[in-house]
Amino acid sequence: MGSMIVYDLICGRQHRFEGWFASAEDFTRQRERTLIRCPLCDDGAIERRPSANVQVGRATVPAEDRAEDGKEVAVAGGDGHVLKVMRRLIAETENVGRAFPEEARKIHYEEAFARH
Repeated sequence: MGSMIVYDLICGRQHRFEGWFASAEDFTRQRERTLIRCPLCDDGAIERRPSANVQVGRATVPAEDRAEDGKEVAVAGGDGHVLKVMRRLIAETENVGRAFPEEARKIHYEEAFARH
């Protein structure tokens, strides 16, 4: 997995969410083709929002991974850290599916052990 740019996004209905892109140009192309949709309402009118300049995995950001105003954008490293975190999350959690409300009640009333 190569480096990714992380943008804070907002739809026309003001729902805020995060998007990960291969480059600034990739974001622009996807937005122009309305491939980026709000996960809450499916709106395709997406805009970038100001976000903190955070870098993970690299000391500098190449010019092609900079925002249109020349500032650095959040970049996730390509060292597989995200993949490791996701694998650990999957390995250490239990999907109880439709039984979630019942399992949550049992844990609340101490009829079942709390799980992560």
